[in-house]
Amino acid sequence: MLKSILVVTLLVSSVPDAEQSYERDLGYRTVAEGRIDAELAQTWEAPATEGRAFVLMQPESGDEVFLRFVEAEDPGNYEPM
Repeated sequence: MLKSILVVTLLVSSVPDAEQSYERDLGYRTVAEGRIDAELAQTWEAPATEGRAFVLMQPESGDEVFLRFVEAEDPGNYEPM
Protein backbone atom coordinates (compact mmCIF):
# COMPACT_ATOMS: atom_id res chain seq x y z
CA MET A 1 0.00 0.00 0.00
CA LEU A 2 1.36 3.39 -1.00
CA LYS A 3 1.75 5.70 1.99
CA SER A 4 3.58 8.65 0.49
CA ILE A 5 5.39 9.78 -2.60
CA LEU A 6 8.93 10.99 -1.99
CA VAL A 7 10.16 11.67 -5.53
CA VAL A 8 8.31 12.47 -8.73
CA THR A 9 10.31 12.20 -11.95
CA LEU A 10 9.44 14.49 -14.83
CA LEU A 11 10.89 14.36 -18.34
CA VAL A 12 11.73 17.81 -19.68
CA SER A 13 13.33 19.09 -22.86
CA SER A 14 15.67 21.38 -20.89
CA VAL A 15 16.82 20.63 -17.34
CA PRO A 16 18.32 24.14 -16.87
CA ASP A 17 15.07 25.80 -17.97
CA ALA A 18 12.96 23.65 -15.64
CA GLU A 19 15.38 24.22 -12.77
CA GLN A 20 15.34 27.99 -13.27
CA SER A 21 11.54 28.15 -13.49
CA TYR A 22 10.90 26.04 -10.40
CA GLU A 23 13.51 27.97 -8.44
CA ARG A 24 12.36 31.44 -9.51
CA ASP A 25 8.59 30.93 -9.65
CA LEU A 26 7.88 28.18 -7.11
CA GLY A 27 10.67 28.51 -4.56
CA TYR A 28 12.28 25.11 -5.11
CA ARG A 29 15.99 24.64 -4.47
CA THR A 30 18.44 22.27 -6.11
CA VAL A 31 19.74 19.50 -3.86
CA ALA A 32 21.52 17.36 -6.48
CA GLU A 33 22.38 17.53 -10.15
CA GLY A 34 24.46 15.74 -12.70
CA ARG A 35 24.15 12.93 -15.21
CA ILE A 36 22.43 9.59 -14.73
CA ASP A 37 25.04 6.85 -14.48
CA ALA A 38 24.69 3.28 -15.75
CA GLU A 39 23.89 1.85 -12.32
CA LEU A 40 21.00 4.24 -11.69
CA ALA A 41 19.60 3.73 -15.20
CA GLN A 42 19.72 -0.03 -14.59
CA THR A 43 17.98 0.36 -11.20
CA TRP A 44 15.17 2.28 -12.91
CA GLU A 45 15.07 -0.32 -15.70
CA ALA A 46 15.43 2.64 -18.04
CA PRO A 47 18.67 2.18 -19.98
CA ALA A 48 17.87 5.08 -22.33
CA THR A 49 18.26 7.52 -19.43
CA GLU A 50 21.97 6.75 -19.00
CA GLY A 51 24.04 9.87 -19.55
CA ARG A 52 21.10 12.25 -19.46
CA ALA A 53 21.21 15.39 -17.35
CA PHE A 54 19.09 15.55 -14.21
CA VAL A 55 18.37 17.85 -11.31
CA LEU A 56 16.72 16.98 -7.99
CA MET A 57 14.78 19.81 -6.33
CA GLN A 58 13.09 20.28 -2.96
CA PRO A 59 10.47 22.87 -1.96
CA GLU A 60 11.67 25.78 0.17
CA SER A 61 9.54 24.44 3.04
CA GLY A 62 12.12 21.66 3.43
CA ASP A 63 9.42 18.98 3.16
CA GLU A 64 10.90 15.60 2.23
CA VAL A 65 9.23 15.61 -1.18
CA PHE A 66 11.35 15.98 -4.29
CA LEU A 67 10.99 16.66 -7.99
CA ARG A 68 13.52 15.04 -10.29
CA PHE A 69 13.79 16.54 -13.76
CA VAL A 70 15.43 14.33 -16.40
CA GLU A 71 16.32 15.65 -19.81
CA ALA A 72 14.55 13.88 -22.65
CA GLU A 73 14.50 14.35 -26.37
CA ASP A 74 11.89 16.81 -27.60
CA PRO A 75 9.10 14.69 -29.12
CA GLY A 76 8.42 17.43 -31.66
CA ASN A 77 4.67 17.01 -31.95
CA TYR A 78 3.79 17.15 -28.24
CA GLU A 79 0.92 19.42 -27.22
CA PRO A 80 -0.21 19.74 -23.59
CA MET A 81 -3.77 18.73 -22.80
